[in-house]
Amino acid sequence: SLYWVDIAGGAYFRHRDGTPAVEYERADPQLGKIGSLAFAGQDRMYLFAEKCRIWGCRFGREPSLVAELAGYDARRFNDVWEDAGSFFCGIAQTPDCRGELWLWRGGKFTCLERDLTGMPNGIGVSPDGKTLYFIVSDERRIYAYDYARTVGALSNKRILCADFRGSGVPDGLAVDP
Repeated sequence: SLYWVDIAGGAYFRHRDGTPAVEYERADPQLGKIGSLAFAGQDRMYLFAEKCRIWGCRFGREPSLVAELAGYDARRFNDVWEDAGSFFCGIAQTPDCRGELWLWRGGKFTCLERDLTGMPNGIGVSPDGKTLYFIVSDERRIYAYDYARTVGALSNKRILCADFRGSGVPDGLAVDP
């Protein structure tokens, strides 16, 4: 199945494999803006939403609060990527606050990047699992980090791509294995 979110609309969707392209299901859990979703085992997902809250549910079912990043009531998650139980969570910039990158692992939050000068977007890892890629859209940059997958640790931040030409900005990403 293919899943996606409507951030502004606060809804998430599912298109089941094998059904006509125009058929999809919509769920509106009344959580406010949902920045991303990630899977947490068979048929269970996490919704990363407003007030930097993480909700757990099965598709279309009543969500329950799983975790909350204290002190972030006026913020929301933007893009999230999961790998081996580590959830890398971008926190959207606001007019008053810069973007941030956090790690949620084992029920604990750790700030990885604070004071980003743009919207955190696109997160992925190299096929060998040793490099994590991270986009900051308004900086027009893709960063690379050395990635210790077993503990979710990042080090050796560097610019992988910058100075994109044209009117667009880098947003999401996918890594081709």
